[in-house]
Parts: sequence; C-alpha cells; structure tokens
Amino acid sequence: MIFHCITFSLSTVDWTAVSAIVTTLMMVATFWTVYQNKKQLTELKRQWKEEHSPNVVCELSPSQDTPFLRLHVINPSNVVAENVTISIDDNLDYSNYPKDSDLPPIRTQYISEITDFLSSQKFTLPPKGSIYFNVDIPIYGQVTIDGYIVVTIEIGCTSKRKYKLYPSNFKYYSELDY
Repeated sequence: MIFHCITFSLSTVDWTAVSAIVTTLMMVATFWTVYQNKKQLTELKRQWKEEHSPNVVCELSPSQDTPFLRLHVINPSNVVAENVTISIDDNLDYSNYPKDSDLPPIRTQYISEITDFLSSQKFTLPPKGSIYFNVDIPIYGQVTIDGYIVVTIEIGCTSKRKYKLYPSNFKYYSELDY
C-alpha cells in the first residue's frame, strides 16, 4: 500500500499547509456565522415591524342591553390604527326566525344600512382601543340564525384582513336576561 512508503514526523510537517487548511476552516465558520446573523437580523426586523404596526381584529359580542349581537372592532396593538375602513358582507339566513311570535321583528336590511354607513367612514383606533357597531343579529334562545357575515378590515394601504363571523356561536347567550 501507498501509506507504507510515507513516513510521518513532526519535523517533516509543512506548517504552512496546516495553517492554510485551518484558515480555510475558519473562513467557512465565519461565513456560516454571518449567514446565521443575517437570518436573525431579518427575523428581528420582522418582529419589530409586527410590534410597531397596527393590528385591528373584530368579533361578534352580545349587546349589554338588548338581545342582539354587535360588531366589536379592536386594536390590540401598541400603535394608533389610522384610516381604518370596515365593510360587511351579509351571508345570513333568517328563514328560521319565527314570523308569528312575540319576538321583535327582525330588520334584515339593518346590516346593509350599517354597511353603507361603514363604507363611507374612516376610523382611527387608539392603542388598545375598540369601537362597537350594532348589527342587530338576534340571539334568542329559540332562534338560530344560520350563515355568517364577512367583515373586511383595511388599515390604510398597508393591511387588509377578512373575518368570517358566525352568529350561531352565541347560542349559549340565550340564558342572559335582557
């Protein structure tokens, strides 16, 4: 074999070659560290931008004084949300609502009225602030409103989100006294 004819001793080691190999390994390690630092910096920038950008969300919540749901728009972020526009698409089915009962008559056109109002408005929400809009979706115990509403919230030109909200999730509120 070829290794039998090679003799190895420290006096014959070419230290320049060893130095070149170690330098190459250090260079590879340095490039790897720079690459990892760049990824970390990109993540830190993304987190900073997310933390310092408005984040407006919405939910349906029961009204305090009537048996109807209202739209609750919330800015949970630490910055002001300016030029907030809200639109609602009604995909509700009122066919299960009893027509001959002592329940108040339902105003199916109310969501279109509030949608017309909201489409012409721009809102500003302070940090940790919120605003409520009555949408007159009934939440009586014996009545189930099927379907959903789609709420689109746009913050200036920077963010646009859609939320699909189901009033049927609030059936347990029928126990409340109004």
